[in-house]
Amino acid sequence: MTDAEVLNRIRIEDVMLRERAARDGRRWEEMAACYHPDSHVEVSWYSGPGAGFVEQTAVMARGPVQTFHLMGQSVVTMRENRALLDTECTIHGVMNLDGCEVDIVSISRLMWRMQAHEGRWLIAGLRSLYVRDMLVPLNPNRVPPLDADRLAKFRPSYRYIAYTNALAGRTIPDDLPGVDRPDLEIALRQGEKAWLHNA
Repeated sequence: MTDAEVLNRIRIEDVMLRERAARDGRRWEEMAACYHPDSHVEVSWYSGPGAGFVEQTAVMARGPVQTFHLMGQSVVTMRENRALLDTECTIHGVMNLDGCEVDIVSISRLMWRMQAHEGRWLIAGLRSLYVRDMLVPLNPNRVPPLDADRLAKFRPSYRYIAYTNALAGRTIPDDLPGVDRPDLEIALRQGEKAWLHNA
């Protein structure tokens, strides 16, 4: 690997980290500046252009759920003016559920598309591969009542995300990429590879 390639990998990962830090810090202009004009985001609660994702994230941040992200290591794959990042991520969503404070902890791998644009690396896409989630009471002496039958209907890779959204009247698709559905994980990874090679 040449020095130029190493430097580009650092720049690429820096854009991703800056976007997440801006998102958690509610710095919306800084977050928006990380996205390519033709970017597309597809996660549990949103599918559409990157600019719209930033706008809807700002709206959601005014709601009752406090979210923040803990980012892990990334695997960077580059080809000419495009790159992919496969990044470990733990998302926390602190909320009130039936009078109990809980943390919905979602473990996932974020799939970032990066593309060079006017001399800068920018986010061209974001998708999530769901691994597992859990509901953690902040006070172990106060556990909210859960409907076991309803809970069992949701997939284990994002069960509590789907459950709490259903309680709020929102529907989360049942076909999001997750490790419990190898066919969907394979399709996601193949799609990312095809984009990298401009196929």
